[in-house]
Amino acid sequence: ESGKVIGVRVFSREDDDDLPAGVNELVRVYVAQKRKISDGDKLAGRHGNKGVIGKILPQEDMPFMPDGTPVDIILNTHGVPRRMNIG
Repeated sequence: ESGKVIGVRVFSREDDDDLPAGVNELVRVYVAQKRKISDGDKLAGRHGNKGVIGKILPQEDMPFMPDGTPVDIILNTHGVPRRMNIG
């Protein structure tokens, strides 16, 4: 697997960090990975809106507008008006 390093933190006894017995230095590397979304994944926007992917369908199985434009996403209408997190 591959990824991109997005952060590195170094903890040491010299900096008075709380470390387990026998550990003098601890390095934590944070790695981000890009992957395709799948059913059950939870997504969140920067304005606090969030949701779960219920089902991914091929474009030919998705509904379309009267002019033939395919629909990209379908939202549950019960979750939109109650949440005043429009960015």
